[in-house]
Amino acid sequence: MVVIPKQQPVLENLNIYYLDIRKLLEHFQGEIGSGGIYFKSHSAEGVIFFDQDHLVSGFFQDKEVAVSGTEAVERLLAAGNEYNFTVTIYQIEPEEVYYWASIPTAEKIYKDLSTEFTDLEGLIKKMQQWQ
Repeated sequence: MVVIPKQQPVLENLNIYYLDIRKLLEHFQGEIGSGGIYFKSHSAEGVIFFDQDHLVSGFFQDKEVAVSGTEAVERLLAAGNEYNFTVTIYQIEPEEVYYWASIPTAEKIYKDLSTEFTDLEGLIKKMQQWQ
């Protein structure tokens, strides 16, 4: 599942058929600095996160595969002929873009925790030590 902040997009409903994604990314790196380009079709979806200098990461998912990182970015950059994506561009603050880019690869440390049996304040302190 692709996760991206659903705030007001900078541009939306662009058809990939008419776009050069590499040039589009280069333009928005200079124009808005950091953000995400969300790709959606009936059979696949994905996102490329970028900052002013780099393509930070990406996530791609279709009916058969889900990949993240550089492999996802490359698939999305080359997907124009394979999928009829609708493209939406979001501006994301520079300090937040790395957070959103890391969500697809995040791992659960603990599951099924209940505040009834857990000292929440102690758990927060323990989690802050891991940063």
